[in-house]
Amino acid sequence: METLEKKVKAALSASFTKREFEVETLDDGRISGSIISKQFIDQDNLTRQRKIWALLRKKLTKSEQHRVLGILAYTPEENEAYSNGVIHSVRRKPIKGLEQKIKNILLNLFSESELKLETEPDGRVSGFIISEKFIDVDELECQRMIWKLLRPNITKSERSQIIGFLTFTPLEYEAYSEQDFS
Repeated sequence: METLEKKVKAALSASFTKREFEVETLDDGRISGSIISKQFIDQDNLTRQRKIWALLRKKLTKSEQHRVLGILAYTPEENEAYSNGVIHSVRRKPIKGLEQKIKNILLNLFSESELKLETEPDGRVSGFIISEKFIDVDELECQRMIWKLLRPNITKSERSQIIGFLTFTPLEYEAYSEQDFS
């Protein structure tokens, strides 16, 4: 029987070379990974995630899709900058108050206790959203819920400052929080 990790790799191989992606199985059996590709140049994170999830949907069952924690997507330039700690050379100037603006927008759908946002030293925003609204919802649909709120309320420049948001049900977040990432 083919493992979920092998199925995810096979799905991603339809558009990316094996050198462009890494996929791993976490201790709890969920899948995590990243793709570094020139295909992502000039694409925002949602567009990148749509491409990835379109590939995954073709090869994975709904149940298997729920076990994919997330696949991060970077351009080679972004990846090199992240590796060297020189993020600001790739991104625009940080936008003051962006985290609070994003939080205010997300509060239209989520409670404050469900949001765990942070701003990196270079001004980019990322975070976790932990909500029962994500129960039995695949990752792409979770991202659509988030971006349906954000897209009409932030500028393209502000979107470029968003790393992304990992979505969890409360039980998934509890399991994630118990992971030893050292």
